[in-house]
Amino acid sequence: MEDFLRIKPNEWKPGKLALLLASSTEAEELLLKDLVVEHTPFYRLAVTKIGGMSVDIKKKIIPAVVGAALNCKIINKTPGELHSLIHATQEALESFLCPIHLDASLALKIALVGDGDWLCVAVYGDSAIYPLTNHERVGMGTMHLAKRKRREDDTVEENNNFLQVDTNL
Repeated sequence: MEDFLRIKPNEWKPGKLALLLASSTEAEELLLKDLVVEHTPFYRLAVTKIGGMSVDIKKKIIPAVVGAALNCKIINKTPGELHSLIHATQEALESFLCPIHLDASLALKIALVGDGDWLCVAVYGDSAIYPLTNHERVGMGTMHLAKRKRREDDTVEENNNFLQVDTNL
């Protein structure tokens, strides 16, 4: 972490920040979040944790990540941005799990970092098929946020917590 603190804020990248957040202790996470908010306010951060058997994790991860991303305003609730988030999450989980052919017990910390154009999802945690075989794993996925370009004839209305776009087709 000390080496990271020596890096100039304009050299921070979403992937590196996400990996650091996912693998950080609670104290390191708070310090890192404070530094990012102070030096690079255009980054949006979120951290969530899930656990269970690998079969269950595959069902839990998308709702957990989507909820964290929307609550922390990393993405907007649009099909393109949700699609990008889901792909980054799939990439991170696939690289975390590798080919585990048996059902493993997992404890994951998931960090999301977005800068408005790019989104990174990092997964760090422990995996065990048998209690004595517990070991660390890490995975990461990065995607460009797919944003639909607005046309002149689009009208935009605010509706609750999401943006509703009516198009005249």
